Amino acid sequence: MNPVANSTKEMGPGLRRDTLDDHFGDINWRKVTGLAATLKRRSSEAVEERQKHVTVFIKFDASLPLDSMTKWTVMVKIWDLDQTQLNPFESTKRRIMIHEHMPPSLLLTQGLELEEQQRCLCIDAKALGSHSTDLQITKVIERANRLKRQIDAWSTIQLLYMPGILKLHIIDGSDTLMAAVNGKLYLPSEAIDHIPIPYDIMELELRLRFVQAHNALHDIRHLILVRTQMYTAKDRFARGQSQVTCAQNLALSVQGRIDTTAQKYQICRESLLHLAQPLKKVNWDLELRPLYNEDISGDFDPAGPRMQEALRIEWCKAHARAHCWQEECLLLQEEMRRVKEFLSWEEWKWIERTAKVEPRYDLFLAEGQKAYAFRQAAICVQLHAHCEVAWKGIPDKIGTGPGIPEGPDGQYYRIECH
Repeated sequence: MNPVANSTKEMGPGLRRDTLDDHFGDINWRKVTGLAATLKRRSSEAVEERQKHVTVFIKFDASLPLDSMTKWTVMVKIWDLDQTQLNPFESTKRRIMIHEHMPPSLLLTQGLELEEQQRCLCIDAKALGSHSTDLQITKVIERANRLKRQIDAWSTIQLLYMPGILKLHIIDGSDTLMAAVNGKLYLPSEAIDHIPIPYDIMELELRLRFVQAHNALHDIRHLILVRTQMYTAKDRFARGQSQVTCAQNLALSVQGRIDTTAQKYQICRESLLHLAQPLKKVNWDLELRPLYNEDISGDFDPAGPRMQEALRIEWCKAHARAHCWQEECLLLQEEMRRVKEFLSWEEWKWIERTAKVEPRYDLFLAEGQKAYAFRQAAICVQLHAHCEVAWKGIPDKIGTGPGIPEGPDGQYYRIECH
């Protein structure tokens, strides 16, 4: 509705209200007429996602000990009923948190998020090759455009706290689209050698980087545990080329996440090196040591507490994703039923209105009102028939495959293996 604002700002109150009512009515009408296509598309997506996530969960569940899953299922059910209990989706190890809510801290937090988006976009851009499709290239370019606009908006606020940054941006010529991929954001750790930076802003970034580095190490440990379990499960259960290839690809995707997180930690540590000297911080490097490729390895006891905690978190997340898409299929079936009921009710209401038309003053007016009501009822009938045709076969598709309803009433959608 925002584009309508320019048309209505010079109107009087009555005309403005009528114009907005017309636009609202048109939007609602287009929404009703498009329900058949919308729910058909969402149903196809939900069935596909349900099949994928339920299959992944069942395979993951089958590779884990029965006692652990029974315990974790009870934990999830207890937490669903009372969220003050121990959250099974989170690690029991407490992470370092920052409680300040100052505007400079918010600026730096957004800067770190933009830096993370840059890193992900750079990886995806390098993955494009000579055989990449036009759609893949277009998606990367669209992401770069969005990120460039976000960086430009963020840089405008950054100038309020670090005015000297403008000179560095002019020297770099960072107005091109490539700046969204590999351009510098000039956070205090990057700009400290070129321009003076306020002490409190440097202190804030150091604390944020310290937290980010610890979180990166935590994520690396967690991913190494998951990778170890994946290789163990592959060696024990994978048979045949198809299963071995699928398991290998899953393990390689986890390895890619490990490499990305390790790069994130290295960048954090390098930033801390730049900030520690002017801030006269010492002994921090005894806790955050340099991370080399040979350090990223792990041989853990499958029955150990760290491995069990990592597996519990991954199992709970897979469990929740499978339930989410099962519930989505159930809700879509109910939405389709209600849409057809609504159209039948709407048809009945228009036919009922024809009986209430009384030709008190003008016979022709009464006939016109009846004709309009019958026409609206006929439109509802046509929409109902269109939904029937568009949704033909969708209930059968929802009722097949993994994660389908079970039980005599057909309402048991949540998979519970134990």
